[in-house]
Amino acid sequence: MDMILEGWQAFSGSGVGQVLTSPEAQRSYAWLGLGLGFIGFLLLARRQLNVLEGFKESDLLLQKRGRRPTRPDSIDKRIVELRETRATARRQAVLRAFGLVALGIGGPSLLLFIVIWSHPWLLPGYADPVTGAAGYPASGAAIGVFLADQVFRGALGDVPEVFGLGFAPLENNPANLIVSSLVVAYRATAGLVSVGVLYLFWRVWRGSRQVDRIVGQLAADRDSAHAESAGT
Repeated sequence: MDMILEGWQAFSGSGVGQVLTSPEAQRSYAWLGLGLGFIGFLLLARRQLNVLEGFKESDLLLQKRGRRPTRPDSIDKRIVELRETRATARRQAVLRAFGLVALGIGGPSLLLFIVIWSHPWLLPGYADPVTGAAGYPASGAAIGVFLADQVFRGALGDVPEVFGLGFAPLENNPANLIVSSLVVAYRATAGLVSVGVLYLFWRVWRGSRQVDRIVGQLAADRDSAHAESAGT
């Protein structure tokens, strides 16, 4: 351990070491990590958004090749398959929606929270990142409410701006171009994630209606088969 400490002290005392361990270099490493983290969260969210791949099983089952079942037991089996597929699709929709929100909103929220909270160190000499009744430095709770408000505004587009809707004691400071630009990107991401979640549930809802329609037809065929059997 002593050798490691002595080696580190010797390195940090050298010219190259002083450059690589200077506060400016440390801030650069922090910004690089934040940028890579933001990109990583977006890529993971994009994978979750690949709903066409994740929900094809409903379509494949609905378009199952082969003759339409005619015997009551075969019809009942097909109805059970369809209902199980519908239940699976709904469960996967909830899980994927949670993944989208966690990765597409939760992850960037954490990163933006770090930027605002650590602003005096990350951006020394810049204007305060946020302004408002809570002031700055703001509490963690106030920053959290500010981020939730930005998600609300991003998800609903221009509606909150037009009607003056909002619930945060803070707002972004336009004088700080870097943080304001991050807020714009954050809002856009929240809007895309919201659209993705809505599209996800719309696709499952449409598939569920198809399943209900086909189950109704199969149930009618089963009743007809039972009636024919009773008549004979």
